[in-house]
Amino acid sequence: MKSSILRAAAAVIAGAMLCTAVGCGGPARRRNGKNPREKHNYPDGSLVGTWTNYEYTASVTEQGSVSIHRDLSEFMYYLMDGTLLLDGIEIAPEGSRLENDTLTITGKYPDIDDETLLVLSRKGDTSSPMPEQFDGVYEIIGGALEDQVKSEYAAGYTGPVGVEFDKGNCDLVLMDYCNIVQKGDEVTLSGDSLAEAGYTPEVLADLYFVLEDDKAVFHFNSGNTETFNKLG
Repeated sequence: MKSSILRAAAAVIAGAMLCTAVGCGGPARRRNGKNPREKHNYPDGSLVGTWTNYEYTASVTEQGSVSIHRDLSEFMYYLMDGTLLLDGIEIAPEGSRLENDTLTITGKYPDIDDETLLVLSRKGDTSSPMPEQFDGVYEIIGGALEDQVKSEYAAGYTGPVGVEFDKGNCDLVLMDYCNIVQKGDEVTLSGDSLAEAGYTPEVLADLYFVLEDDKAVFHFNSGNTETFNKLG
């Protein structure tokens, strides 16, 4: 689990969500010598929602922000009685305090003197129809484990890093990973994280998607495809 989330996410995005960048404008044209493709005039907002390729999940907002989610339950997990398992260490229920949308987690942790382990700022609800006490989306804003979580699980991602609790399960969230603009079946992605990962405009050019029921199939100029399933 302690692997480069950013690298893994970026690699998958390159073959999936990233392949939505800068689709084919104008009339249908040949791609790498292939026959002209069929154009789809999808309404704006067709990609808004939560999508997964079962390697990671991407959330697209109406404002065009894309966040990347990855399972973090092996590191953080709430039990039914409110006990938090934090990297195998049990944090008693009274060690989690939610006050004014700030969740503070305190307790004993090996080789750390500061008992304030994580400070999380609540940013929104989860999609859970039966939210538990701490269910929600939070940004990590402090605590003795902040740097450890970001370095080991977010691989140095410079944007805001958060967590989402949903019925005890926990996801790492790379908030505002990139921005997305969709027009018909063409999409443009932008953001510093893309360039840092090596995805230049040339790499992301001439890419489009096709909707198939609850699936979005993204097409590379090379002819490769990646499929995302819509959640909810």
